[in-house]
Amino acid sequence: MENIFVFGYQNEASGKTTISVAIARALVNEGLKAGVFKPVSAHNFWYQYDHAIRNSEAGTLFCEDIYKLASAAKSSAPYQLMNPIDRLISQPDIEKYVPPSPIDRIIVERITRYEDGIKDLYLMNNNAKDTLLFQSDLVDGIMRGKEVKTCGSFREWDEAERERLPEAIRTCYEKLRSDNEIVVAESYNNEIPVLLPDVGHAVMVAPGKIFIYDGKDFAECFEANARAKGRAVGEDIYREIKPAYKMYVAPLKRESLEDYDFLAREMGKPILETMDIL
Repeated sequence: MENIFVFGYQNEASGKTTISVAIARALVNEGLKAGVFKPVSAHNFWYQYDHAIRNSEAGTLFCEDIYKLASAAKSSAPYQLMNPIDRLISQPDIEKYVPPSPIDRIIVERITRYEDGIKDLYLMNNNAKDTLLFQSDLVDGIMRGKEVKTCGSFREWDEAERERLPEAIRTCYEKLRSDNEIVVAESYNNEIPVLLPDVGHAVMVAPGKIFIYDGKDFAECFEANARAKGRAVGEDIYREIKPAYKMYVAPLKRESLEDYDFLAREMGKPILETMDIL
């Protein structure tokens, strides 16, 4: 069975997780074993403090979205397998100077590969304690006993990521594919960080609308943009290829967003029936 990739048109708050949850729970409710995958993610210690506590209690780093997706899919797979790259970020201390670098907001990042089991590496921003707002005891609880590489510059961080990220995503995704009948993968913001194999349909989510693309058309558009610009984002897909289907979505109350069976019935099942999966 071909897998499903969900991405957003805009940078944030497009509704990707809501739609991914709806699809995953609809698959499970139809008796299928569904895996969920968030290849790259980030969450904020300051604004998602409850989840930072959850990370510390679990002794590992994983994003809030994969926590919801795993619950929707009723999956017991390790969070690191479902979410191989996760960054814990925070807010700068306004009384301290923060040099302009892409890693300024990152406290720590987990990179996981699967090789006869989970293999974690944590990249630690050497400047974080001096510039960012977070509680060291909670972060230490996450990293205790882990392999840690300390980075003092963006160059070090970038080199470590370039060396490890492709293998991390590939090996974790392959393990999930082997353990499940179908995988629902959710992208990071509006970015499409990697082209996953065996994607039958790609779903772009924007406020009020859902666009469903044929997997081959999506792959060709991604590869063309990756060659030309080094990356692809939701706007590229929307601008350059025609969707196979378009659906409309109404705003939802909070209690509806938290009711996964409601989302499966009202959104997930119609999407899957449109794709001819059910």
